[in-house]
Amino acid sequence: MSREILKKFKAISASIAENQRKDKQALWQQGEDLLKELRHKRYLRKMPLEMLNVDYYCLLPIIDYFLCEKINSGNIPSPIENEKNSNWMTESSFCFLNVRACGKNPQSAGDLINAAKLLLSLRVESIHLAPFFSCDLSIIYNINSHETIDETIINRDFLDNGMNGVEQLQFLVAFTHLIGKKIGFDLEPHTSQFSRVAIQDPSLFRWLQLDKDKNRLINGLSQEEILEPALQQLIYIQVKKIRDDVLSTYGLDKLEYTIKSSKAPEERPDREQCIKNAHEKIVTELKNSGIWTIPSHTWGGAGLPRFTHFNHYQDYPEFEYISIQGEDHKDHAFGVLTPFRFYDGLPINESPTSNSQISLNAETIDYFANIITKVRKWYPFDFVRFDFVDHVFDLPTTSTSDGCETPKSDRLTPGLLKYVINKIRSDNGINIGTIAERMGNNIDQYASCGFDLILGDDFLHDLHEIPEDKPEKINLEKTLNISMQLGKANVEQGKRASICYTIDTHDRENSLFKLPPILGKGIYGIALRHFVSRFGSAGFGQRPKYEIIGNQDGTEGLYSAIRYGRPIQWRSNKELNEIYHNIEDVFDELQDDYIRVAKIQDVVSYFHYVVCWKLVANNFTIVAVSNTSPYRSFCDIAVYPDFEYVKAIRLEPYFKVREEVDRLVINSLLPMHSMLFLLKTSHSIDQD
Repeated sequence: MSREILKKFKAISASIAENQRKDKQALWQQGEDLLKELRHKRYLRKMPLEMLNVDYYCLLPIIDYFLCEKINSGNIPSPIENEKNSNWMTESSFCFLNVRACGKNPQSAGDLINAAKLLLSLRVESIHLAPFFSCDLSIIYNINSHETIDETIINRDFLDNGMNGVEQLQFLVAFTHLIGKKIGFDLEPHTSQFSRVAIQDPSLFRWLQLDKDKNRLINGLSQEEILEPALQQLIYIQVKKIRDDVLSTYGLDKLEYTIKSSKAPEERPDREQCIKNAHEKIVTELKNSGIWTIPSHTWGGAGLPRFTHFNHYQDYPEFEYISIQGEDHKDHAFGVLTPFRFYDGLPINESPTSNSQISLNAETIDYFANIITKVRKWYPFDFVRFDFVDHVFDLPTTSTSDGCETPKSDRLTPGLLKYVINKIRSDNGINIGTIAERMGNNIDQYASCGFDLILGDDFLHDLHEIPEDKPEKINLEKTLNISMQLGKANVEQGKRASICYTIDTHDRENSLFKLPPILGKGIYGIALRHFVSRFGSAGFGQRPKYEIIGNQDGTEGLYSAIRYGRPIQWRSNKELNEIYHNIEDVFDELQDDYIRVAKIQDVVSYFHYVVCWKLVANNFTIVAVSNTSPYRSFCDIAVYPDFEYVKAIRLEPYFKVREEVDRLVINSLLPMHSMLFLLKTSHSIDQD
């Protein structure tokens, strides 16, 4: 299928160029020039906005070249096709890409076709694709479907020429694999309140019904009573009847612009709008009948949130959110999301105990685990990031007499996560990678569930600041120590797992974190984080770099793009983009032969802010030095004065300036700048 999609892309690109009377010969030559750079470097040294402005037709020589490389393959193989397990995740690097955010200008959303161009200039091996299914309230994580592609990210030029949203996403995945990158997506343990998923299969969720005046639950029932299975069944019946009546009126059989009916635009041009109208009508009917799903509880929430009253002014029910510690967590609530009904019997705003009558819902759990299998039949993703699992180990579970976990809230438990991951791998292959959305460092706990990676918490802290748990060190030293601990644990356990070095995340601007924009420390603040992401770990303790789209050129605003549907505004900072590529060039030069097999040793600091460390491999040592101060320069820094070596090259990684030197001395180190010494040594070390 992927070869056919690429062939279709080529035909449509040619048709668009002809219809717009473009000079195809000139565009082909531009594509040949891009290909020449790609063949030489395997990447394009351009800024994201430059790539977005490349004509579709210019990609044709690139596609032809890479297709010839894979001439013996029926489909375009994934780069993980021959991997025996998911260890490849710990040796990869990642960029979070929100397609909708990546428009060419602030007035236009990005799309699946143009997003493919960005991949050619990103210095990562894997793409973490933000949610792409239809969503509500313009919030991309507020998904309402597991089949329908969000209309805002569908390229209209290609849609008008017969390539629908399903095929456009297939193109993006195929193109990603064609150029040798992996690609993954998010799995959400919730949907939007009145999602197509919830309406199509109401038994996967929990529901309430209000009386006619909406001031209380129907017939004066308590929330505990209405959650009893028999009463839930009555609500399911009502939801299905309302759904079926409306679908019949609109001449539809289901609420999805489905994968199976991907040629529907040609067969029935109004089908997409017809489904949207039907969905809106069903939601209106449900609200008029007082039927609502119960929203997700908060981080640290106890049991399920409690319905308190109906907000007649804004037309939605209000809930009380009490934490395990008895605190009011309403300010942290995700009121627009509804969780899958993984369990029955959860109490309201109270923690269950081992004596609580909690039961698992096998149907819901299997539906959740099978989402990935169903999606991968059409889009062969290589890894999955589990969203909303950041605090599963912060919510202590108790065990029942039969050894099962008793959940503390509506969230997934560690045991349930382990079951889901095992099922995913049994159905899709043991090489499928997994990332947990965990902004912490407890990889041992998440690895016990089957996760390869967690996100890490590095983006939450400035490198020069002092962590609360180790007041004698600064955060960069803590980062290096994490790598050393990871290396030791991975060798001892024989199973690789790691913590991403997170340069930034799309959640940075979330009010919960109270973080300034990453550009607040200037381009060298970002450059320093890029440097540490590549040279702050090594060997069995190597930490995958995790960046987001925009980190390459100083662009910000990704949280607003996700939360409010606003496209980001490209900063196109040429100096930062050059530094980004220079650091990656140096890393590429040293990665395979040295960093991948090295150990971090001998971390020392000078003047509090300047941190030095060694990356030691056989007969070769890399000395890295970083000035973490945002304001102070330091002069005449002599590092490791007693260290013996045969030859030394001093390398300025931001600008790739190198020279042979007699001593390990830095004459001047500017704020947030870094330096490398490449040392040929006379001794060897044993590698684990």
